[in-house]
Amino acid sequence: MVATCQRYPSKRDTQFVVCAWLMVGLWGWYLAGFVTLPEPWLLKGSFIAFGVAATALLLWILYGTHYILGDRHLLIRCGPLHWQIELDAIHEIAPTQTYISSAALSLDRLLIAYQRAGRSRVIAISPQQEAEFLTALAARSPGLEPVGDRIWRRQPTP
Repeated sequence: MVATCQRYPSKRDTQFVVCAWLMVGLWGWYLAGFVTLPEPWLLKGSFIAFGVAATALLLWILYGTHYILGDRHLLIRCGPLHWQIELDAIHEIAPTQTYISSAALSLDRLLIAYQRAGRSRVIAISPQQEAEFLTALAARSPGLEPVGDRIWRRQPTP
């Protein structure tokens, strides 16, 4: 069987984008002013390197957050961070507007509850094409079925 993967970019709320670009602008302004100070160049170089790295990381997260739905797993990428969730381990997906830190750039999120190493875990994501994502996910994992605005794993009957 040939593995097929679908890529879903993250929604980006305006406040996240504006906040990120304000941070980039403030870092640029700060670094431009810092270079003109009569400090040793080693210190200046260290601050410049840190500022460039922090800016690159922020932009990587802002434009590098996406979700890849494979035949048997969901790969979540948020800049340099990533999570891989087996589709069979997912037991519920529900809409949420939680503020928890997660791989979502929008407050219009989906909370995924799953099992890993015998422990229940949750992660929030925010795919742009939410309905398409949920339909594709339910189609790839037998036992996951839509119930209203959420997806549940059907419990096997004894």
